[in-house]
Amino acid sequence: MARTGERVTLQVGDKLFGGWKSVSIRMSLEKVAGSFDVTASESWTKGGQLVTAPLRAGDGVVAMVDGETVVTGYIDAAEPFYSTSDAGTKVRGRDRTADLVDCSADETELLGQKLPRIAADLCKPFGIPVRVVGWDGGPAFAKYAVDPGETVARAIEDACRQVGAMMWTDGLGTLLLGRPVGGAYAGTLRLGEHIIEASGGDDHTNRFSEYHVTAGKDSDSGVWDQGGHLVEAEARDGEIRRYRPLTLSVEAELPGAATAAQRAAWEARVRRARGLKRSLKVQSWRSPTGLIWRPGLTLDIDDRRLGGGRLMVSEVGLDRSKQGTFASLQVVPEGAFEPLAEGQKADKAKGGDAWK
Repeated sequence: MARTGERVTLQVGDKLFGGWKSVSIRMSLEKVAGSFDVTASESWTKGGQLVTAPLRAGDGVVAMVDGETVVTGYIDAAEPFYSTSDAGTKVRGRDRTADLVDCSADETELLGQKLPRIAADLCKPFGIPVRVVGWDGGPAFAKYAVDPGETVARAIEDACRQVGAMMWTDGLGTLLLGRPVGGAYAGTLRLGEHIIEASGGDDHTNRFSEYHVTAGKDSDSGVWDQGGHLVEAEARDGEIRRYRPLTLSVEAELPGAATAAQRAAWEARVRRARGLKRSLKVQSWRSPTGLIWRPGLTLDIDDRRLGGGRLMVSEVGLDRSKQGTFASLQVVPEGAFEPLAEGQKADKAKGGDAWK
């Protein structure tokens, strides 16, 4: 049974559906689309016919928790099932932005445009608006072309990578571009009071001591490396103690060393944040301050085993099954995805003492 204040409903047209016996909802700052997966019980009629819910694949749907929208999109699948002891329907769906992941982009070439305009043009055929968050939109691309057969999400992701931006969704059908910043304060999670399970460590697998951003060989100024590339900028991660260099090639036509420096610092910062990510399992879908868990919320952790500090939620899972009702959280240092202030070093990011 759902706890008081943890009710999931699906709205299809003007009808609401609830009473799910199992629920799984996923939201993330690092994914283009959130998702839901629910199961409804069904009963047999006197004639022995299975009663199915009037939900169909392709229906527009809004998934809500206690009336708050968490996913706005379409039903991917509505699958009746039965056995000798049970019968029901499994319903799966994703945000509208999932079409950007699945579908190919129109082949196009844009000149002198910034990423928000490029993304808006690619998303327009799908009716998906684009909004910029925590960012100025970056520099203009001299030329940006979509490869044949490339999905919309991949095309935008490639452009994001060039200018040090991210893309995610707000759960309301909008694609967000920029750098996620900490939102509302969710309170303090304490070991033995809220936290059931916790894991994670200082993972250096995808972190490097130096990040070099290079331009193509046709550049006519700057310092050349041994590989014949023009080194535009570099950033360092002071927590990586041995020599581990990574060279990133700027494929798009972007102006200036400042852009390359921003890209290098961004790469160092985001990889550090992902390496410090922790996983938590907590007892409720709501935070200590009463907010439904969502990506972007900030919180404090009081945990003598793994350490604590001020952090930000990057990913959320809301689950209900026979085992109970729980929330799974991925948390990163607060400010992990925010742009660096002028003169700030990549290895001294805001929130860097969290978990230390």
